[in-house]
Amino acid sequence: MDRTLTVSISTRTLVIALALVGAGAALIWLNLVVALMVLAFMVASALSPTVAYFQRKGLRRGAAASLVFVLLLAAMTLFGLLVIPVLADQAQTLFSNLPGYIEKLRGNYTWLRVFDARFSWLPDFNTVRAALQARVSGWTESGVGLAGKLCVFLFLIFIVLISAFYILLDAPRLRTGLLSVIPIAHRPIWAAQMEPIGNKVGHYVRGVMLAISILVAYLAIALTLAGEPLSLVLALMAGCFELIPTLGPVLGALPAIVVALTVSWKLAVVVFLIFAFGIFVHSNFVAPLLYSAEVELPPLLITVALLVGGELMGVAGAMIAVPVLAVAVVLIENLYLAPREAEEAP
Repeated sequence: MDRTLTVSISTRTLVIALALVGAGAALIWLNLVVALMVLAFMVASALSPTVAYFQRKGLRRGAAASLVFVLLLAAMTLFGLLVIPVLADQAQTLFSNLPGYIEKLRGNYTWLRVFDARFSWLPDFNTVRAALQARVSGWTESGVGLAGKLCVFLFLIFIVLISAFYILLDAPRLRTGLLSVIPIAHRPIWAAQMEPIGNKVGHYVRGVMLAISILVAYLAIALTLAGEPLSLVLALMAGCFELIPTLGPVLGALPAIVVALTVSWKLAVVVFLIFAFGIFVHSNFVAPLLYSAEVELPPLLITVALLVGGELMGVAGAMIAVPVLAVAVVLIENLYLAPREAEEAP
């Protein structure tokens, strides 16, 4: 007996599916624009409590947002004047002397030379030098090109900051505008998600930035007192690696230990102890204090988000991957898990 299976797809469902596919393709194609807007949302979410504080003190929202951004720009200018010149000089020294560090390691430690001869785990001097020369020549192909890249970078920072300012300034109207495109029957549900999403992203950004700032300051001071060369750039590299779950602290410590080995094995031991103490305090005291339960994300999910974001959108995707994950976690918890638990409760 023949049976006919009929699958019926409504026009509305088809339009929604095509719209979602088109939106996903557009997001990937316009990855820089999307990344800039997400970064602006992150900055606005992180600064929102400060704006609310000044509003409670009697300032209008526009004045409060303007005051917060004046203070932010003043802090960034002070940081740029005091830290960036030293940081740039140390970074140039580190990367230009990297082949020499490798040769020092081979010459200073017999056991390391024997180990390298057997397993060839240290890179070849000529290979490293050629790679660095190619990269540096690409960066500094011409003075105009280098100046142009710097101008583009500063312009992108300006776009992020001005977009964050307008998000803070027009937050109520933006919220109303976003809700206006949602069917009336579903607006209360989605309206209830906006505050938790902003809180989650804001707590995450503030927690990460404060935790990394504390770690970098500690490492910079401790490494300088220990006599570690290029302590500032090595501390900043360790702070950047801290964004990677689990393996980040190990990867951040390796460059500092390698540079210390070129001086003496005793300095390398001291540097190792400095990092071990810093990682222990950060993991057991600083992070639990700064990250409340509402911003905790599983390390495996963070790793997967970083990989997927980097694969789809490059560096920009990796930068916005974790905040996007935080938004997804809020939506899944509030729109799926919470209603399901409520239904299953006796």
